[in-house]
Amino acid sequence: MQERIYLDSNILISIFKDEIGFNFRFLANEAQEFIINARKNNSMLIVSELLFQEVENKTVYTKEQTSEYLNSTKVVFEEINLNKQEFIEAREFEKQGIHYPDSVHLKTALKAKCNCIATFNKKDFEKANHLIEIKEPNEFEFI
Repeated sequence: MQERIYLDSNILISIFKDEIGFNFRFLANEAQEFIINARKNNSMLIVSELLFQEVENKTVYTKEQTSEYLNSTKVVFEEINLNKQEFIEAREFEKQGIHYPDSVHLKTALKAKCNCIATFNKKDFEKANHLIEIKEPNEFEFI
């Protein structure tokens, strides 16, 4: 069965901004290695319109450029978006302490029947651990 991984925007933002985290952790390298391993493992990465918007707001990459980058890696990805009712339903996660943009990512991951969410901000999703697995890119154990 193909693993379905929801891709949080911070993964691509780290690559495009060549980010280094605390303790000189090379987030961009971790993110690139994650995408390479996802491709090798034939995992399906799930993206959304919100991901593209957040990437564009934090970098100079448009939706088209971000899609071109993903295509250039040869990783398999699919865009899934919420309808109006699902956006409203995503607000329910706010009551559990998840910020609204992250609740939209969470709702999209659940709609897409993802196995997990890949993010550098696990703490943003920790209240959703009972719904879906949350992992940083370096925590994946690809076969």
